Amino acid sequence: MRVRSVANARLPGIPVFDLFKRKPTPEPAAPADTPLPIAPPEDVPPGDAKRSWSERLKSGLGVSRAKLSGAVSGAFRRRVLDDQALDEAWQLVKGWTNDQHEEVRRAVPKLALGAPAPGGGSMLDLARTVVAISAQGLTRRAKLNSAGDNESGFLDPLNEIVASGKTPAERLLDLYNGPWQGDLSRIYSEMSF
Repeated sequence: MRVRSVANARLPGIPVFDLFKRKPTPEPAAPADTPLPIAPPEDVPPGDAKRSWSERLKSGLGVSRAKLSGAVSGAFRRRVLDDQALDEAWQLVKGWTNDQHEEVRRAVPKLALGAPAPGGGSMLDLARTVVAISAQGLTRRAKLNSAGDNESGFLDPLNEIVASGKTPAERLLDLYNGPWQGDLSRIYSEMSF
């Protein structure tokens, strides 16, 4: 059995690229040391035990994806990036029509970073640019840890993704369809931490 695409996903209640749009009345910035809210784990519904492993995995990935997208959008809402970074990111997508936004929303779950971007190029090209803009914004923010490093180090996982051109889901699919030869149990021995 070959797994071909990631499940179709949509950011709940957040138009895809409105994250980059500067709001006319900015909210006051939260203190840098305020942790992101973490939802408490939910109880497993009684009928959940009868669902297949893949159905439970898909459901769990959906919850994780929703929490991650909430954390990412929270970074923009809490004004972690400066106006210059927000303006630069907004310039990349402000000309996109609603139809183009919808095309991107439909293509990305199937093609990931290989999806075409409106105006030419791919979502990988856009991702590289947005990560670079974010790094510059975090560098300008100049919040340093005790070792003197700025917050741009938090972008390292995203830098790995744009450098390789493969999302974590694509890497797992490559392992599943390649060396693991369809043996999903190997995820426990090779991906646990």
